[in-house]
Amino acid sequence: MIRALRFVAFLLVVLWTVGAEEVAAQAPTVTGLSINTPSVDGKSSGDANIFFPSETIRVTVAFSEAVDVTGTPHVVLGIATCPGDDCIATYASGTGSGSLVFEYRVRGGDVDNDGISIAADALTLSGGTINATGGGAAADLDLGTHAFSDDLNREVGIGSDSSTYGAYITNISLNSPPSGDTFANGDSIVITLTYNKSLAWAQSIWPTVMKGALTIGDRIREADYVSGHVSSTWVYRYFVQASDVDADGISVVGEVMKYGVINGWADRHAGRQAIVNSANHKVDGHQGPPGIVGVVLSAPRGGDTYGRDETIEATVTFTQAVNVTGTPRLGLQMNVGGDVTIHWADYVSGTGTKSLVFRYTVVATDVDNDGISIAANALTLNSGTILQAADGTTNAQLGLGDFTVSNSADNKVNGAVV
Repeated sequence: MIRALRFVAFLLVVLWTVGAEEVAAQAPTVTGLSINTPSVDGKSSGDANIFFPSETIRVTVAFSEAVDVTGTPHVVLGIATCPGDDCIATYASGTGSGSLVFEYRVRGGDVDNDGISIAADALTLSGGTINATGGGAAADLDLGTHAFSDDLNREVGIGSDSSTYGAYITNISLNSPPSGDTFANGDSIVITLTYNKSLAWAQSIWPTVMKGALTIGDRIREADYVSGHVSSTWVYRYFVQASDVDADGISVVGEVMKYGVINGWADRHAGRQAIVNSANHKVDGHQGPPGIVGVVLSAPRGGDTYGRDETIEATVTFTQAVNVTGTPRLGLQMNVGGDVTIHWADYVSGTGTKSLVFRYTVVATDVDNDGISIAANALTLNSGTILQAADGTTNAQLGLGDFTVSNSADNKVNGAVV
């Protein structure tokens, strides 16, 4: 009898353990699915249910328990003009909780007059993971009965407004390089953005604060506004610097119209018109006239501060060898209590090479506790010349571009110290 009871107890323990393991391993399941409502800001009442270009669609997926996320899972949005999975809401937040948020920014040309749909298999890992918190079982991604079709309260498009609301970029173009497929130092890159409707500046903002962004190599450059107010064609210009290099070609992606204020709901992003590594628009700032690619200050004798009678040397490096005549000079800015004074470092050596040396000797009244600054226009000819050594006639470009110096903490000045 005792043996039988022990056996029954053993079986109960085994069954309880197995059951607990099954519960522990149970996959989190989807218990809800929702989308935010479109913004009504500035729209007519008839367009209040429409996501305009540049608006963000947020999809929230609720699970039966808290989940952890790695990577960037996404939800495929059913938008009429999006083929396949071209419109995807990417994971944005929620790991460690029972609700995950996915986001998609509406692009110009996205249209669905019947409303957004989300299929039962729309949630995909895309190389990531969604697991029960604490290393538990992988979540069941089936949206099941929470999937929906043609939500008329969440359409996508530009609406019926005749104002600038719903404006988006329909084309982006770049001018051709002066020679071949490569822009050289000093060349002008012109970006033209074409919108589907006319745009205007907000009256309180001047066009000079508007910038158009482009990517050259690993840097985002800002092109200055040229024209476009009260039209559908907006033009920006950027002049190539000596340090600009992009062997793969210029890209115009992401938010290409930066700063400034435009009346209405104008989408500032390149969207479907983005240009990526245009092979016909490479950049090599080392070509063309000599340009500056480096500015280095000599180290103080003691620590980080130049003393009285100490020599400050600034070495300015160009993309190619240059010849110098006369005494060009470089302005060193010293700041005392907000009072900025310029002290001129005179050219002393380097003609026939890429590197020119400028020298200044500290006097007793010189002070800068924040460190020397050198502005973009600090290099001046002072009636001399800096010419390309190869031909002896082409003027070097004197702008410091990326190589300005701002309050260099390693180059302070105190003329009271000997």
